Amino acid sequence: MIFDDQILIKRIQNGDKESLGQLIEKYYGDVFSLCFYKTKDRHLAEDLTQETFVRLIDHIYSFKPKGKFRNYLYTITLNVCRDEFKKQNRNQEVDIEEFQNYLYLKEDSGSEDEQMIEMYLDQLPDYQKDVIILHYYQDLKLREIAGILNVSESTVKSRLYQGLNKLRKIYEEENKNE
Repeated sequence: MIFDDQILIKRIQNGDKESLGQLIEKYYGDVFSLCFYKTKDRHLAEDLTQETFVRLIDHIYSFKPKGKFRNYLYTITLNVCRDEFKKQNRNQEVDIEEFQNYLYLKEDSGSEDEQMIEMYLDQLPDYQKDVIILHYYQDLKLREIAGILNVSESTVKSRLYQGLNKLRKIYEEENKNE
């Protein structure tokens, strides 16, 4: 039985290790998915997912709920991913074959066009890609995304609009010769 996040957090703060396991189990897939969309590398995404939960454990005892726990966890996840890319000082190169395999294995994978659009995400700046991933792949509301990214809701709307326009242009450019 999965309990409400606030109850789990309170239990964790009181030393209940089983509740910590339940919380990690509840969010592991979502955190991994976000890390994978950011990195396109399954092994790195697994490492970053682990690092996210290590950071969560480090801060869970001082955590005070101010909103949804999921938003707090996604903020940690994005920070872990950013820290990794700063540390490696590298561009996010896409392992196309692995990304395609991941997309084809997803139960809810859509048409070929939708899968190609997902691959074009890597051509967007991070600030637009993050908004699109959080909104369409993590099903977050714009208000929630604004809280995670620490920007206004209108900034999130603008980034989403601009990112979707860029995706459409990339898609049209790639497919105009067909």
